[in-house]
Amino acid sequence: MSESPILANRQLVKELWSRGICNSAEISHQTGIPKRSCERYVATLRRSGDIPEIHRPGRPQILTPRKCRQVGLLLKGNHFCTATEIKARLQETHQELSIGEMTIRREIFKLGYEAVLP
Repeated sequence: MSESPILANRQLVKELWSRGICNSAEISHQTGIPKRSCERYVATLRRSGDIPEIHRPGRPQILTPRKCRQVGLLLKGNHFCTATEIKARLQETHQELSIGEMTIRREIFKLGYEAVLP
Protein backbone atom coordinates (compact mmCIF):
# COMPACT_ATOMS: atom_id res chain seq x y z
CA MET A 1 0.00 0.00 0.00
CA SER A 2 1.34 3.44 -0.87
CA GLU A 3 2.11 6.05 1.76
CA SER A 4 -0.53 8.71 2.34
CA PRO A 5 0.24 12.28 1.26
CA ILE A 6 0.12 13.55 4.84
CA LEU A 7 2.68 10.99 6.00
CA ALA A 8 4.85 11.75 2.97
CA ASN A 9 4.68 15.50 3.73
CA ARG A 10 5.63 14.93 7.36
CA GLN A 11 8.54 12.75 6.33
CA LEU A 12 9.72 15.36 3.82
CA VAL A 13 9.58 18.15 6.40
CA LYS A 14 11.53 16.00 8.89
CA GLU A 15 14.18 15.35 6.24
CA LEU A 16 14.56 19.04 5.38
CA TRP A 17 14.66 19.89 9.09
CA SER A 18 17.51 17.41 9.60
CA ARG A 19 19.39 19.08 6.70
CA GLY A 20 19.21 22.40 8.56
CA ILE A 21 16.36 24.13 6.76
CA CYS A 22 14.33 25.48 9.68
CA ASN A 23 12.28 28.20 7.99
CA SER A 24 8.68 27.17 7.32
CA ALA A 25 8.34 29.51 4.33
CA GLU A 26 11.45 28.01 2.71
CA ILE A 27 10.23 24.47 3.34
CA SER A 28 6.84 25.36 1.86
CA HIS A 29 8.46 26.92 -1.20
CA GLN A 30 10.71 23.90 -1.82
CA THR A 31 8.12 21.19 -1.27
CA GLY A 32 4.79 22.72 -2.28
CA ILE A 33 3.27 21.86 1.10
CA PRO A 34 0.91 24.60 2.35
CA LYS A 35 2.69 27.20 4.46
CA ARG A 36 0.38 26.80 7.45
CA SER A 37 1.07 23.05 7.56
CA CYS A 38 4.80 23.72 7.42
CA GLU A 39 4.46 26.21 10.27
CA ARG A 40 2.71 23.58 12.40
CA TYR A 41 5.31 20.93 11.56
CA VAL A 42 8.23 23.29 12.31
CA ALA A 43 6.65 24.37 15.61
CA THR A 44 6.26 20.73 16.63
CA LEU A 45 9.83 19.95 15.62
CA ARG A 46 11.11 22.91 17.67
CA ARG A 47 9.11 21.78 20.70
CA SER A 48 9.76 18.05 20.74
CA GLY A 49 12.22 17.32 17.93
CA ASP A 50 9.81 14.92 16.24
CA ILE A 51 6.43 14.95 14.52
CA PRO A 52 4.20 12.38 16.30
CA GLU A 53 1.89 9.90 14.61
CA ILE A 54 -1.58 11.08 13.66
CA HIS A 55 -4.25 10.04 16.16
CA ARG A 56 -7.15 8.45 14.30
CA PRO A 57 -10.08 7.82 16.63
CA GLY A 58 -12.97 5.57 15.77
CA ARG A 59 -13.50 2.18 14.29
CA PRO A 60 -12.08 1.50 10.82
CA GLN A 61 -14.62 1.06 8.04
CA ILE A 62 -15.41 -2.48 6.94
CA LEU A 63 -16.20 -1.54 3.35
CA THR A 64 -13.43 0.28 1.54
CA PRO A 65 -14.36 2.73 -1.24
CA ARG A 66 -13.51 0.04 -3.80
CA LYS A 67 -15.90 -2.44 -2.17
CA CYS A 68 -18.61 0.25 -1.95
CA ARG A 69 -18.18 0.81 -5.66
CA GLN A 70 -18.54 -2.92 -6.23
CA VAL A 71 -21.84 -2.86 -4.29
CA GLY A 72 -23.03 -0.05 -6.56
CA LEU A 73 -22.03 -1.96 -9.69
CA LEU A 74 -23.85 -5.08 -8.47
CA LEU A 75 -26.98 -3.01 -7.91
CA LYS A 76 -26.65 -1.27 -11.24
CA GLY A 77 -26.51 -4.62 -13.00
CA ASN A 78 -29.53 -6.03 -11.16
CA HIS A 79 -31.88 -3.67 -9.30
CA PHE A 80 -33.82 -6.59 -7.82
CA CYS A 81 -30.99 -8.32 -5.94
CA THR A 82 -31.24 -8.44 -2.16
CA ALA A 83 -28.74 -7.47 0.50
CA THR A 84 -28.16 -11.18 1.18
CA GLU A 85 -27.25 -11.81 -2.47
CA ILE A 86 -24.91 -8.81 -2.53
CA LYS A 87 -23.28 -10.04 0.68
CA ALA A 88 -22.74 -13.49 -0.85
CA ARG A 89 -21.20 -12.02 -4.03
CA LEU A 90 -18.87 -9.78 -2.03
CA GLN A 91 -17.75 -12.72 0.09
CA GLU A 92 -17.05 -14.73 -3.08
CA THR A 93 -14.61 -12.12 -4.32
CA HIS A 94 -13.21 -11.15 -0.90
CA GLN A 95 -12.90 -14.30 1.23
CA GLU A 96 -11.52 -12.41 4.25
CA LEU A 97 -14.57 -10.11 4.37
CA SER A 98 -16.98 -10.64 7.25
CA ILE A 99 -19.90 -8.28 6.83
CA GLY A 100 -23.52 -8.09 7.93
CA GLU A 101 -26.62 -7.47 5.88
CA MET A 102 -27.37 -4.24 7.74
CA THR A 103 -24.01 -2.85 6.63
CA ILE A 104 -24.88 -3.70 3.03
CA ARG A 105 -28.30 -2.05 3.42
CA ARG A 106 -26.67 1.06 4.90
CA GLU A 107 -24.29 1.31 1.93
CA ILE A 108 -27.16 0.79 -0.51
CA PHE A 109 -29.02 3.67 1.15
CA LYS A 110 -25.89 5.87 0.99
CA LEU A 111 -25.69 5.16 -2.74
CA GLY A 112 -29.19 6.59 -3.14
CA TYR A 113 -31.18 3.40 -3.66
CA GLU A 114 -34.46 2.78 -1.84
CA ALA A 115 -36.44 -0.34 -1.08
CA VAL A 116 -39.96 0.33 -2.38
CA LEU A 117 -42.89 -1.80 -3.38
CA PRO A 118 -44.43 -1.27 -6.83
